Amino acid sequence: MTIRRVVRLGHPVLRTVASECSKVELGSSEVQRLIDDMVETMRDYGGVGIAASQVGISLRIFAMEVRVDGFKHPGPTEIPLEIHVNPEVWTEGERSVMSPEDCLSVPGFRGVVARYPALRLKSTDRSGNFVEQRLEGLPAIIVQHEVDHLNGHVYLDCLVSSSERTTSFNQPRPGMC
Repeated sequence: MTIRRVVRLGHPVLRTVASECSKVELGSSEVQRLIDDMVETMRDYGGVGIAASQVGISLRIFAMEVRVDGFKHPGPTEIPLEIHVNPEVWTEGERSVMSPEDCLSVPGFRGVVARYPALRLKSTDRSGNFVEQRLEGLPAIIVQHEVDHLNGHVYLDCLVSSSERTTSFNQPRPGMC
């Protein structure tokens, strides 16, 4: 496994809608290695989620994991490692959860994003098995953040406020997040 460089805001892949990952691609050693590298990179950078686009690959794949032993989110919430391929999301409720967020691709900044409180997620895992689950709280927020990446958006596009700087992105923009 290799720790990959996380691309930063300004790289065109972060503004590109990621391509579906075919079953053939998913079964390839190249994509399986990519997934392993994404997990290692996420852990090395101290993240709780990472999209393939963040390591420069425009495929609809993301990983998420929260470990209680550290990183940026110490506390009682633990999320075992999950890999999601070609995710589809249906949100529930109104954008009412004010989520303080940052991003591996936008280091040094933090802001508040209005997120949906719950969602239904359908995807496949790294083995191609169908996954369907309902998520709320932190897992739902992480999924929304990562799926935004797969749709060519970053959290700055939908800031409600910023705790560390003034920004022109002070209101959610239509069609984003």
